[in-house]
Amino acid sequence: MTLLDEALQRLQNEFTRMAREQEFVALKEWLTAERGSIPYGEIATALGTTEGAARVAVHRMRKQFRLLFRQTIAATVDPPGDVDEEMRHVVAVLSRA
Repeated sequence: MTLLDEALQRLQNEFTRMAREQEFVALKEWLTAERGSIPYGEIATALGTTEGAARVAVHRMRKQFRLLFRQTIAATVDPPGDVDEEMRHVVAVLSRA
């Protein structure tokens, strides 16, 4: 959970640095949602944008979160080649929680 929290904090810091806090708040709960369960229309309304733009925003945020999560895990393993194995392990543990 600490790794997830750290990656999420790093993501929030990026959004804050770009003065996009409102977007972060509107999108963060959809980081781990199933694709079919994301209410893009509601997100678009909350952000004052189109549904297509909301889809892109969710996709980009999820992609950036995965990258930051990977970097966070990479900082905990040695050698660096163990990142994929460690990510699979962490995801498996979290899915059981």
